[in-house]
Parts: sequence; C-alpha cells; structure tokens
Amino acid sequence: VPAMGVGLCSVWAAWLWKGHKRAAFLVVSGILMGLALQIKFTASILIPALLVDLALEAWETHGHCTPRRLRSLGTPLMWIISGAGSFFALAASFPGWSLDLLWFSHAAASAATSIKPTASFHLHHLADGIPMLCGVGFFVALSIVNREWKRFLFFHVLLLTVCFIHFWHRPFWDYYLLHFDIAMSLPAGIAMAQFFTAS
Repeated sequence: VPAMGVGLCSVWAAWLWKGHKRAAFLVVSGILMGLALQIKFTASILIPALLVDLALEAWETHGHCTPRRLRSLGTPLMWIISGAGSFFALAASFPGWSLDLLWFSHAAASAATSIKPTASFHLHHLADGIPMLCGVGFFVALSIVNREWKRFLFFHVLLLTVCFIHFWHRPFWDYYLLHFDIAMSLPAGIAMAQFFTAS
C-alpha cells in the first residue's frame, strides 16, 4: 500500500505536468516513482500506463511537425532519468544495499503471511468486486461511445497491465487483488462521476 500510494503521487505529478507543461512536475513525478520502487517493486505496474500517457501527450503537443515531434521523446526520457536518479541515489545512501535485498523485501510478505497462494488467478477472485467490474464496463463503454480513449488512455493501459501480469504471475496471492482494486476503482469512479454529471 505505501508503494502504490507513492506511485499514485507520481501519477498525480505527471498529470500536473500535462496541465501546466512545467518540467519540474515531470522531474518530481520521476523522483516519486523512484522512491516508490525503493519501497517495493510492485509500484512498477503503474509505469507502462504512465509512460504511454506521457509519450502521447508530448507527441500531440508538438503538432504535426516531424522534427518537433522527435523532441517529444525527451519527455518520457526525462521522466525515466529522474526516476532512475532518485532510485540509485537512495540506494547509494544505504550501505549494503543490493538488488537482492530489494527483491527479498518484495517477496518477504508472501513468505511470512498465513494466506495460502493459489496456483493462478481466476475470475472468481473478483467475485467480491462486482460493483467495480460493472463500473469498469461502464467506463469502457463511455470511452468508446464518447471517443475519449485518448483522454483516459492511462486507465486502459493500467487495466491491461494488471491483467497481463497476473495472467502469467505464479503464484497468485489474495492480497494481489489490491492491484485490481486500484486499476478498477479509478475508472469506475470516473464513469460514475460522468453518469451523475450527465443526469
């Protein structure tokens, strides 16, 4: 939860960059993601959606001029450098830090918990999340009907990322449902907000 919380703060800072186009917001976003990854690697599930969202925004901002659009590659690159910088700077400040140690912290909760894993993810794991599933379905339908898939691209990519990871990841621990909770609750909330606004 702390890792995902800091990771979502990184997303928030990136969206501030989208609104104001100030490089400082982009750097802060990268730094926050580096910190989130130091807490736990799990925060990396946000990275694909965030990079795609930033790249698309930078691409469209630079218009149809090819040379200027090539400059849009600098946006995700700046974000990556900021994130890597904070990640390794924090690592350098702790004697004895290693990737093995960080990976151990990633898996330690699974080793210590009394919750038994299942071999793989199955749809019945989402049985308690029917309202959110309905909200996600409504969100996808609204995105298609209103042709707003670009506006909400982050949420679509995040959903696909979480589904893809847990389709392959073994074993599946029950608390991994938090990843689905985050990926579903955000778009479901947007869909409900649009519904009540329209009505």
